[in-house]
Amino acid sequence: MGDAAGYAYARSSAKPFQAIPLVLSGAADSLGLTGEELAVACASHSAEEPHLAAVRSILRKAGLSEGDLQNGAHPPLYAPAAAELARSGEEPGAIHGNCSGKHAGMLALCVHEEWETESYRDPVHPLQRWILEIVSTICGLDRDDILLSGDGCGVPTFGLPLK
Repeated sequence: MGDAAGYAYARSSAKPFQAIPLVLSGAADSLGLTGEELAVACASHSAEEPHLAAVRSILRKAGLSEGDLQNGAHPPLYAPAAAELARSGEEPGAIHGNCSGKHAGMLALCVHEEWETESYRDPVHPLQRWILEIVSTICGLDRDDILLSGDGCGVPTFGLPLK
């Protein structure tokens, strides 16, 4: 038997929660985000062309560029996309990272709210504080009962009791 009071980190399974402010703020509607764009903001992606196009579109609609993404770079998770990128001689960029959709959504929200974008990954940034409040509310936990750690893409991830 496992320990139901034991903590586990949500990591990528928290992406839908991290995208809630994008919708609640009105930013998604204001920017005219499509279902595909919202989907890529809520999930990991494998850097297939439709995924990259959706991330680029979010950034463009928010007046941003790929250079604003701070999620780090790694080769596409989808082997054919990784092979195509290697054949082209292009180095993997942040756009290819499986979290770039989430980051594009976060950045778009920052632009909509007129928050600075340089430190959007910082736990004390208004965006990250709002996300923590949402996770706390949905999980029925006090914010102090949620452990924060850095995820591989640089934003806070949430340690939550399994129960």
